[in-house]
Amino acid sequence: MCPCHTPRNPAMSPPRSQSDSSNTIDKLDYTSPSRPLLAADQDSSGSNRHSRDTSHAGSFFEHVAEGIMDRDRERLQREAVRWLSFVWAIVNCLCAGSITAYSLYGHLFQSRLHYTQFQVNIVSITAELGMYLPVPLFGYLCDRLGPGAPSALSGIFFGLGYLLAAFAYKSGPPPSAGGHGWPFGVMVLAFVGIGMGTSCMYLSAVTTCAKNFGRGNAKGVALAVPIAAFGLSGMWQSQVGSRLLYEKNPDGSRGDVNVFRFFLFLGILLLCVGLIGYFTLQIMDEEEMIDEAVDELERSGLLAQDEFFTQAADQHGYGTMEPRDLSDSTFDFLQSEAERLKAHAEAEARKKTWLLNEETRRYIYDPTMWWLAGGFFLVTGPGEAFINNLGTIIGTLSPPHTAASTSAATHVSIVALTSTVARLVTGTLSDILAPVAPQSGQHRRGPDSIANSFASLPSLGSRKFTVSRITFLLTFAFILSIGQLLLASGWVQNHPSRFAVVSALIGAGYGAVFSLTPIVVSVVWGVENFGTNWGILAMTPAAGATLWGAVYATVYQRGANDGEPGIERDPSDVLCYGKSCYAPTFWAMAVCVWVAMGLWVWAWRGPGGWKRRGVAV
Repeated sequence: MCPCHTPRNPAMSPPRSQSDSSNTIDKLDYTSPSRPLLAADQDSSGSNRHSRDTSHAGSFFEHVAEGIMDRDRERLQREAVRWLSFVWAIVNCLCAGSITAYSLYGHLFQSRLHYTQFQVNIVSITAELGMYLPVPLFGYLCDRLGPGAPSALSGIFFGLGYLLAAFAYKSGPPPSAGGHGWPFGVMVLAFVGIGMGTSCMYLSAVTTCAKNFGRGNAKGVALAVPIAAFGLSGMWQSQVGSRLLYEKNPDGSRGDVNVFRFFLFLGILLLCVGLIGYFTLQIMDEEEMIDEAVDELERSGLLAQDEFFTQAADQHGYGTMEPRDLSDSTFDFLQSEAERLKAHAEAEARKKTWLLNEETRRYIYDPTMWWLAGGFFLVTGPGEAFINNLGTIIGTLSPPHTAASTSAATHVSIVALTSTVARLVTGTLSDILAPVAPQSGQHRRGPDSIANSFASLPSLGSRKFTVSRITFLLTFAFILSIGQLLLASGWVQNHPSRFAVVSALIGAGYGAVFSLTPIVVSVVWGVENFGTNWGILAMTPAAGATLWGAVYATVYQRGANDGEPGIERDPSDVLCYGKSCYAPTFWAMAVCVWVAMGLWVWAWRGPGGWKRRGVAV
């Protein structure tokens, strides 16, 4: 036989003839169905090996299938939690904007509690301060602790604030106005809590959406939907107040909102919504997002030295030495220690803190942030002042002691509706038409990075027709200024029905600016530190609302003291009538909006602006 032929077991093969002693191998040795290739292997019990519960191959594929099923189940659970968080974030925002219904009852503070216009504005201004000044702190809590804790905190702020305001209103005019009710300061304190609850609930919801969906291609819609819901909150709450929780006139008709019952309703509702948000608002895949951000930040050239390398050097006594002064072996050792620190489970929290602190530092030291913040201050302040004083503005449009042809509730709803539509439209169109980022991590490009050097080159996936988000921002800011000009010109005076046009224009511009600005923040500076970054920028409306609220109150009070020529009035009347009550304020507001547009253009296309950096905004 040839060397390749192995002797066989006679029991496994039939006898061969002499002629079969050739070097060929009979096919029946392998293919005969009556004789398997291998004999049956019997164990001690006499059972066949194939009778075992599972074969090795079957066990392997079973484990693979189970692993795939577990992975798919975990992925579906993550997606379910992600979308549940998104849904409840919308619910949070649908309830959080109760302060935008202030005009529904602001004038009742004058007529029922005998507050002056200055005092009415002080209440709204303190609410604005409570809403905007602590925003960086609330954003910090969202980034460090997650959005659940700020949501629960917002419910507590709302519950205490509205309950205190309800009983302060029910007590009647304060002693300073000749009454026996609670002091004016109690109402101010109540609205500080309401303002803080507003920003806390709003920011927890928006941060949830930004971090869960901000890295995809639908970041505009993901942020526009909850922000639009925030605008809707004032509309539906004012309708509930004016149509369900109202006072009856002596003739049985529907009168003004019952402020006491309205405040109780809001306090209980918002307390429940905030507490539920503690359990439902969650950030998914945050560890993966942090790891990717750390790697991109180190590759970008923006960090002169690895923070983990510094930690390793400090631990081993080399902290005072420059890296160039270390020997090669020491440098390699510290580098390996830095990698160990970075990968170690105990370093996860420190890695997140380091990244967020670094992102905050870059954000604050970026000049374009201050240009963006300056424009946001100059636009949102007038918008806030208009919304807070809708009721008193309407009162100036018709002669005294005449029946009003429109109501504050109607115009609160108009502002809310146009604001919501503008937010949804701009968020959606910005996703569809905005320039596409050539690659991820564009907001971390350093001045010397390779990505920045090639940023001006066309991307393979770039769109043929694009409209920058800044173009949308400028367009809607200009629309807002048109509404201010129409009001300042006297076009609405003695024609209250025209006031709907002003409300619609200002509402659309205000809503779009509040929708587009956080989207710009997420695009230019990323979403990892979004809560803190947006919180810092969102402080500016507090100063703007304070400034323009004071300006409006001063002009209004001067108009009330001087009176409108040809109109007789009671000297004790604190109300104002005529164009002089508001025109100077809104002329100045329109000019400020135009200045804001110039600041945004500079941040976009000026030296060191986003266009020159290659940021696809």
